[in-house]
Amino acid sequence: MKWNTYAKYHKPQILPNTQPSLTIPDQSMTVDELYKRYAAGLPLEGRRVPFYTEDNEFLPNLKKLDLAEIEHLKIESQKKIEHYKQQLLDVQAKKRLAEEEARIREAAEKLLKEKEVLKPPQNG
Repeated sequence: MKWNTYAKYHKPQILPNTQPSLTIPDQSMTVDELYKRYAAGLPLEGRRVPFYTEDNEFLPNLKKLDLAEIEHLKIESQKKIEHYKQQLLDVQAKKRLAEEEARIREAAEKLLKEKEVLKPPQNG
């Protein structure tokens, strides 16, 4: 029969956390708030609405905006779309121009090689 003694116990290795913390300050309830919610019979799983700045910048709540703000967003969005379309057209035009220049360069090199082949030998 084997005895499991404290001397044989091996403590598991705990790896340190090297990642940055992703917690948002002031998003959890204090102990007092938890007690008050428990005493009032409310659920304890946190009812605070988290505040994320990243999502709010790009996705405004349209239900809370008035008509002028919605129209402003519409105009700004159309301007951005036109700007990006123009950027895309510029990039495509530059790409076509570079391809055309490469074709011209290749054709010129080919002509120079043909000209050297057809060139009569020099007597010297």
